[in-house]
Amino acid sequence: MIYLAVKIMDINENVKESVLVYSININARSFPDVRDGLKPVAKRIIYAMYASHVTSDKPRKKGNTVCGFTMQYHAHGRWTM
Repeated sequence: MIYLAVKIMDINENVKESVLVYSININARSFPDVRDGLKPVAKRIIYAMYASHVTSDKPRKKGNTVCGFTMQYHAHGRWTM
């Protein structure tokens, strides 16, 4: 048999803590980095283009191709995009 322990906690304190952690994570994604002025998603796109040799001296590539290259660097996988 599996016994599960039930932890009694104050709902107000739990919500305050959860919202604080969530808001810190949102701020980390929504503001550009001070070092280079780019958001994390822009950094992923530029890196994916660099890694797949998409540069100005090469023939053009479609935006969908670059999007496909970028999906492999997404934190939650390609199914969340």
